[in-house]
Amino acid sequence: MIHPWSFPGSSLMIVRGDGSSYWDASGRKYLDALGGIQLCEIGHGRTELADVAAAQMRELEYSPLFWNFGNEPSAQLARRLVELAPAGLDHVYFTNGGSESCESAIKMARLYHYLRGEPERTTILSLGHSYHGMTYGALAATGLVGTKDGFGEMPGGFFHLTTPYPYHEELYGGEDPLEFCVRELEETIARLGPGAHRGADR
Repeated sequence: MIHPWSFPGSSLMIVRGDGSSYWDASGRKYLDALGGIQLCEIGHGRTELADVAAAQMRELEYSPLFWNFGNEPSAQLARRLVELAPAGLDHVYFTNGGSESCESAIKMARLYHYLRGEPERTTILSLGHSYHGMTYGALAATGLVGTKDGFGEMPGGFFHLTTPYPYHEELYGGEDPLEFCVRELEETIARLGPGAHRGADR
């Protein structure tokens, strides 16, 4: 197996999870402080979820959402998400994970402007210390140092802004961090132009 972001040494074999805890093959217990890296926020070992998943697998394990195909569980979930979302957010697009979600959001934003007759509006701004995923578009939006090393040229139109750290004014030349970041955002938009695409990342 290839482990993303791995380091030298043996792998930690996780064999069981319950609540906010993991256990390895030696029986040692760990606190899963990341929620499975932002995936298991409701905890591990939830038998009621396993029962529901098993029942659904017996009824219908999969059907596509491409073209005009649909299925009842996805329609019910979409309706529930719309009910929970703020007013005006009334459409749902399902993806397989975070990277694909960011990738899809970038494509939707650019497609929106293209369909409005403004195909030049392709610029994406994100923070310099941000993480958006490891697919190419999401990686181009990511600002974390080192995440792009060795992958060659990134897609163009992505620009990174200073990350705000409100308790470290020394990082902003003594200027208030909020004022620094707002000024930088305004200057960046003025420099690039509100509707411009200016090529590769800066």
